[in-house]
Amino acid sequence: MSLREKMPQTARLIDELRRVFGKDDVDSMLRRAMHGEPDCFYAEENGITFGTPFRPVDESKCMTWSDRVGGLVNVGDE
Repeated sequence: MSLREKMPQTARLIDELRRVFGKDDVDSMLRRAMHGEPDCFYAEENGITFGTPFRPVDESKCMTWSDRVGGLVNVGDE
């Protein structure tokens, strides 16, 4: 059974990413993730993993939109 068959939702996501961003760019990102580069691509489905996990986010350096204040705020403040 192929990885595409074992991870059908991930395969559909990758197909959509290729359609939107182009096959060459997405395939490059996937190759980098398969070779251990974090923050490129990572998926878990049916007990199978593909890619390299993302590094933990330092929330003190992240921003998000807040409807409450009508603008960007630090993630930890929201």
